[in-house]
Amino acid sequence: MHFTTEALIRAVAVLAIEGTVCAVAARRGLFQYFPVFTIYLYMVVVSDALRFGVSFTRGQASLLEFVAYWSTQAILTLLRFGVIYEICRRLLGRYVGIWKACSAILFTVTAGLVLFATMANIRHGQYAARVILTIDRGVELGMLGVLLIAFSFCRYYRIHIDRLTGLIALGFGFYSAINILSNTFSDRWFRAFLPVWTEVRGDSFLLAEVIWFAAIWKPLPAPAPPPKLVEYQDYAEMAASVNVRLRQINHWLEEVLR
Repeated sequence: MHFTTEALIRAVAVLAIEGTVCAVAARRGLFQYFPVFTIYLYMVVVSDALRFGVSFTRGQASLLEFVAYWSTQAILTLLRFGVIYEICRRLLGRYVGIWKACSAILFTVTAGLVLFATMANIRHGQYAARVILTIDRGVELGMLGVLLIAFSFCRYYRIHIDRLTGLIALGFGFYSAINILSNTFSDRWFRAFLPVWTEVRGDSFLLAEVIWFAAIWKPLPAPAPPPKLVEYQDYAEMAASVNVRLRQINHWLEEVLR
């Protein structure tokens, strides 16, 4: 089947960018920091190579191309959920109590957002592709919501976010946000916007790849040691001392203000 030179150049450029990110990730030893994310990067290359191969041989509108795209997309989506969990675990996992509370909240919020976004729009699904776009939008909304809540926890508890984790999360957040907007327009103007949706999704992922490349370009920092938290007995003694001082200050103020 004949394809334009522009389409061939684009396919080669996409695979070259993704392959370069994978090569740098392997060189930097990213697997020991983010194993699921590293697997995801390699799976992206395999999936795109398969998609381009089917598209170039069978055509972009063929049933085989449709099946190949969405089957690999399902695998990548599951891996992305794993990466989101990995990011949240890296940010909050060192604080056992906070992580236990936050993980339950994050799971509940994810399930709620995906279910709400899917059920609120699934009734509009006249075509199979539109139904898939609706579900995909719910999934993207769930991922973005989890990242925002996790970073809100970090801000509230003043937990430091290292550059590597922050940029990886930024890439996923940017990609999810663009997909939410793109899926929304695709649902409103389904057939007219569908080709544009494909281009926007591809370009937004390439920008996310650039962000991840920036994250791993520099040598990765040594793993941070677990924070030294105050023992319960020490905390109780400190709390008692603080309460005594507060009572003393309160008594002094009462005497002064008589």
